[in-house]
Amino acid sequence: MAFPVTTTYRSFVVFKGGGIRIEPQAEDPAHIADGHIWYNSTDDVLNARIDGETVSLLPTGGSWNLIENRLASGATEDFIDLAAYDEVMIMPVAVTNASNSIIQVRVSTDNGQNYLSASGTYKAIAFDDPAGVNKTEMPMHATTTTLGKHGLFTITAMSQTSPKFAWAQQYVGAGAAAQGTWIIPGTTPINAIRLMNSGGDFNGGNFYIFGR
Repeated sequence: MAFPVTTTYRSFVVFKGGGIRIEPQAEDPAHIADGHIWYNSTDDVLNARIDGETVSLLPTGGSWNLIENRLASGATEDFIDLAAYDEVMIMPVAVTNASNSIIQVRVSTDNGQNYLSASGTYKAIAFDDPAGVNKTEMPMHATTTTLGKHGLFTITAMSQTSPKFAWAQQYVGAGAAAQGTWIIPGTTPINAIRLMNSGGDFNGGNFYIFGR
């Protein structure tokens, strides 16, 4: 049933006594242009196309929203279209590797076309070394292992034109814990994240990614 239109303006329409329903569909439309809005029922997200990028129309701040649950496989796992989020949390659950290696994180400012890898893009910081140590990636843990890994990795201020802050709480194998904190000095907003191994492939477990 159509909603009665109260007033039509040149730039928008005001509806009376109801709302607008967007028909769910199982996948993104084949042809997308700026201004399109659609509901992807497979991913359970309401998307919009803005300035050439697909963004999820979810509020930032408040409760965490599950963006994706993905089986860990291959040398890298890329998560793109994160422009709508100011804070992202990655949760590896029982993630295993084919060879002894470390889970590492890199970020992108062009939605996954390139992942930043220059020395100094990431700075490992500590209480007794506030200037930080230049890094080409952010490791989630320090010990190379094939054992299942669990933990949390969070990046804040992703959508801001300011430096970003990241930290990890990682549990490896039978309970050895590792923590780390990083500064990402760049001021360009981050819209994609890559998870990778220091060697070999992921071969089990899941990556859960949340945003707010």
